[in-house]
Amino acid sequence: MGYLCRKKKQPLYRLLGSDNAAVAVGISLGMNNLEDLMQEVQAAVEKGYTRVKIKIKPGWDILPVQTIRQSYPHLKLMVDANGAYDLADVEVFKSLDAYDLEMIEQPLGDDDFINHAKLQRIIRTKICLDENIHSIEDVKVAHQLGSARAINLKWARVGGLFNALEIIQYCQKHGLLVWCGGMFESGVGRSYNLALASLEGLDFPGDISESSRYWSEDIVEQPQKLVEGRLLIPKISGAGFNISKKRVEKYSEKIESFI
Repeated sequence: MGYLCRKKKQPLYRLLGSDNAAVAVGISLGMNNLEDLMQEVQAAVEKGYTRVKIKIKPGWDILPVQTIRQSYPHLKLMVDANGAYDLADVEVFKSLDAYDLEMIEQPLGDDDFINHAKLQRIIRTKICLDENIHSIEDVKVAHQLGSARAINLKWARVGGLFNALEIIQYCQKHGLLVWCGGMFESGVGRSYNLALASLEGLDFPGDISESSRYWSEDIVEQPQKLVEGRLLIPKISGAGFNISKKRVEKYSEKIESFI
């Protein structure tokens, strides 16, 4: 895809059909200590992140959400359980309904569409599926069963950008909230995330934090930097980055040339 963009002398986000020059983004926090968590939330808000996601698990769910809400009543807040619960924990999710969460991500197992559907019928808060979603077929199953009202889309997990675009079209047609997730990508993968997240209709702030959150030094020449809660999309031809040969060599244990 990057080669095609360079050949056409267009940045990736333009080739995908986007006119947006910046993307609103959120942050994911995994602290299990309340004091540390609140410090990180405060830092994220001051930094300009427009949405905060916290990781929850049994025994660490209601209290952190309640504490954050007391200090930040209008913050876009969501939780991610990474499949740590089962349907017997329904009372936890009923309690979370009281805190005006944007969504609850992956509350149950990563292959459990049936019980997610049962839970979604019980609670008011949107369920978002993440680890369940590997293809358009998984999205269709989730939609038809009513397993979720939101999809965390990771283009690498679903087989690339073209498959991701198909999922976006399906979600928008059928009223599912779809947004762009992220993992521990370098500036390479993060550039593709940004281009995808810039598409019309993907308005919910994705998990695409700035490069410095994970890397003291990225391997790209254009590390992503947060500006007023948004990441700017590089307008250069290609996928939005140039590899820094100097940094790659710096962190490589072994280099071989085949030319």
